[in-house]
Amino acid sequence: MEALPSELVTDIARLLTQSERYACIQVSKQWCLLFIAHLYRSVHIRDRQAMYLFLQTIRQTSNDQLLGHYVREIVLGRGSRPLRPYRANELRDKTYRLGLSWARWQALGRLCPNVELLDFHWTTWLELGEGRQSQQKDHVLFPWRKLRGVAPFHNSNIFWQVLEQHGSRLTRLELTRAVLEHTMDAWQPILKQTPVLEELVLTSGISFGTLMTGPMLLYIDDLLDACPLSLKSLSLSMFKLDTRQRHSSNNNIHHQPYRHTRLDSIDMYTIEFTTPHPLDYMAEVCTHLDKLAIGRSVMSFDVEYNKEAFRDALVRVFAANRQSLRKVSMDPSWSSAWVLAMLQALQNNSLLELCIGSHHGRLLDSSGSGVRWSPNSYDDVLSVLSTRASTFEISLHPQHTIDLGHQLALPLQRTCPFLFELELNGAQQEISLDIILECLPSLHRLKLCNARVIVQHQKGISISSRSRLQHCGLHLTYLRKDIFDCLAAMCPSLSSISLSACHYLTTLPSVSLDIHMPQHTLRQVSIQSMSAICELPDTTTRDRIHTLGMGKCLAIGVSASQQDKARMMYYHVSYYRHSFTRELLPLPRDGFPYLSKECIPHYGTHDDLEALQKDWFKAHRQQRAITMGSSIPEKSFGFISLHAYHIHKCIFEDTLVPFNQ
Repeated sequence: MEALPSELVTDIARLLTQSERYACIQVSKQWCLLFIAHLYRSVHIRDRQAMYLFLQTIRQTSNDQLLGHYVREIVLGRGSRPLRPYRANELRDKTYRLGLSWARWQALGRLCPNVELLDFHWTTWLELGEGRQSQQKDHVLFPWRKLRGVAPFHNSNIFWQVLEQHGSRLTRLELTRAVLEHTMDAWQPILKQTPVLEELVLTSGISFGTLMTGPMLLYIDDLLDACPLSLKSLSLSMFKLDTRQRHSSNNNIHHQPYRHTRLDSIDMYTIEFTTPHPLDYMAEVCTHLDKLAIGRSVMSFDVEYNKEAFRDALVRVFAANRQSLRKVSMDPSWSSAWVLAMLQALQNNSLLELCIGSHHGRLLDSSGSGVRWSPNSYDDVLSVLSTRASTFEISLHPQHTIDLGHQLALPLQRTCPFLFELELNGAQQEISLDIILECLPSLHRLKLCNARVIVQHQKGISISSRSRLQHCGLHLTYLRKDIFDCLAAMCPSLSSISLSACHYLTTLPSVSLDIHMPQHTLRQVSIQSMSAICELPDTTTRDRIHTLGMGKCLAIGVSASQQDKARMMYYHVSYYRHSFTRELLPLPRDGFPYLSKECIPHYGTHDDLEALQKDWFKAHRQQRAITMGSSIPEKSFGFISLHAYHIHKCIFEDTLVPFNQ
């Protein structure tokens, strides 16, 4: 290994996980010298205890092996990506925002002097500002000399200091509304200090106050004219776009705008257009785009502006990037005719990614947003996809029942034989999981939304029907346990499962959702907002008289035993009484509430539903009271049973499950 070129060792280390890198440094002293730098290159600190242990480890290293000097990236908590509109529960979630004292901030700068990227939640700036005011103000705020990227700036005073000290090296800059309110008319002096800037992210909608006041006005020509020619990516969120030239008092003066030949990615999310002028300006200036994402764009109509003008301006943007555009994400609220008009402006068989379903999952809600296509339009959409296409998102039409295999899956397999990721919005229709896996064996990632997911051929699932699927995500779906039996049989490489806002159907006396994959090693399982719907044994598919709707499921049993389910550990979601942070209470295995077959006749009608829930809560409360302490358990019904050969990480209701692996 030591005889290999350093470039090859670096490439190998990049492909390894942190645990694999740690195993490499245990092999020998030579391997330790090769991989130790890559092990500490990127550090993710998830809680205060981890921060304490990290600083202790760095302090205890010898002078000939300063581990802190290897650190190039530090992420605190969950970092800042994705920067979503502010949600109150995120501040209560101890895993979302780590918190950082002024003393530990100084310790990071002293022990890790070569940090290039520092990422954390944007509210941490408020803590640092308060901590610095209580200390001597002559302390250097940012002691790092190689800093290239920082967390989203939410303090204008700190922003100006960082810009003056590190602006010439910054390659990434992200500003929130608290800073934008002081900089909207000063783009030229700001961006002149960032000559190597490659990524610019501006957002004005991350707090309750800003959401109430509405989007900020942004002149896109002022911004792009001031950006350095090194800019590669621009992201805008919650703005009202216009052009300064349209409002200029002297309309006879026209300057030649800069053409950003290196700008290859634009992401506009929740943008309001009052006129088509901003889009016309972008069509003139941005002609080498590789990726264009326009999500939830709103139009404000006036006498001089109509829908056709907005659509034509969008078509001109697509036509201007006809030769280079390879990745497209569009607003799901637009009609299929609009989307086809824009796609027809592109070259056939040119797109590698096409997202017209949910904008990479950012626009999913209970209504199941998505452009709704009739079956006759699928061929027109697929014609723009390249044979090397990797990602495709689309929504089904609620009024057209289709043959999923012959009308969509098989044509998609012929058009994109190497498709990597697929997202389907079912518009509350039935989607057959086994048919998708059979027709698209090359899929690695699959997400199904707003649908009833079924297994059509229960007896047809065999070991010969193999799929390369590694991740399966279900959102706003109705499902049964046979879905996971199908995944276990057809997807031997499955390593990640995500369930959110789903309803699972089960037949009494069972009240649980059983996810049993005894042969699989699951790297991550994420489960959130699950609900139970129980049916009587004599319920048929079309007879809903005996279907009993229950409630939210906030209990989970997890087993990562290689032999059987004897090591199943049960947990229930609760709130810590003092800080209202969520945590999981362990429940004893003996006496965990079940329903026996003798109980079924007592709960035969909807009138007995309330009695059934009360009996469940009463039995459940006796188990939770033992370990309640300072926590407040939430009411729930049913539970989820998760069993696999090995589970690396399980997140239930945004809380890490502390089971014994």
